[in-house]
Amino acid sequence: MTGTNDGRLTHLDEQECWELLAIRSVGRLAFVDADGDQQLLPVNMAVRDRRVFVRTSTDSVIGTLAGGHDRVALQTDHVQDLFQLAWSVTVTGSIGEVTDADLVEELREAGRPAPWAPGPREVFLVLTPSTIAGRRVRQH
Repeated sequence: MTGTNDGRLTHLDEQECWELLAIRSVGRLAFVDADGDQQLLPVNMAVRDRRVFVRTSTDSVIGTLAGGHDRVALQTDHVQDLFQLAWSVTVTGSIGEVTDADLVEELREAGRPAPWAPGPREVFLVLTPSTIAGRRVRQH
């Protein structure tokens, strides 16, 4: 049995990718850790000045990225099952600890990114993008 799909796939331009990324507070961070294991972990995030910020603890798997990592990807999406509509945005680039004390204070005062996980989350990471891409798909 074969079926047809009258759906539509649209590639998003860079501006729309940033706009959609900025309205989300949760994404998935993908990287290969120091042991060579692939990691794909949920993170709370915030977008500012076309960079993505993550807040974590020093003793977490994500916290190990504070020393810098050149190959990470962050993806977030939104799905509306009822309307059969979805979009996804992926950012790739490098990540490391925010070392500017004034920026750390600004992020802390803004309350974003706001971690959901318990315990202290005093390490701020910044993902500096090399690429951003997105797409929207709809059934009808």
